[in-house]
Amino acid sequence: MASNLNGSDYVYRKTGLSGMVTFEKLWEGALWPYAKNMSWESGWQQSLAAIANFSAELAPWFQNDTISTIFLGDEMCCPSGCQKRYGKHLPPELTAMNFTQNSSAALRALRAAVGPKPLFYMNSCPDWQPEKWPEELDLFSTDYYHPGNATEDVIANKHFYQENLCERDPRADLL
Repeated sequence: MASNLNGSDYVYRKTGLSGMVTFEKLWEGALWPYAKNMSWESGWQQSLAAIANFSAELAPWFQNDTISTIFLGDEMCCPSGCQKRYGKHLPPELTAMNFTQNSSAALRALRAAVGPKPLFYMNSCPDWQPEKWPEELDLFSTDYYHPGNATEDVIANKHFYQENLCERDPRADLL
């Protein structure tokens, strides 16, 4: 993390452009405690400890605008991503509702720890979308592409976002 922060600091001082830092430790306890054979309570406590450590380390970087965004993970909810991380037999607790409730609680705790400045960003996949994205999430993107035809990609992405995201989340109606 130190090299990422130093690189972001250098870019910020030279260009005025704020950087992004990755924080994926939030999820293992809050969303998938069973990956480590933890109870939900012990998983939540692990996430709160990770939040405290992360926010203490990065507070000065958020305050001086060197870091403007926290990237919370890539395809954290997608079937292939979950299967790679936690095995092919996911427990029934991993549902759209549990994702929204648990991630909202974790993001509220993270927001309380880091303050109002940094944006929260997550990337997902078209294979899986929750019923509702957490309100605490500022930005989200979806990997939806077909290499080789950029025009087709634009049309497919616009359709995907309008049909799958805008109907469920008014913040997504930006196209």
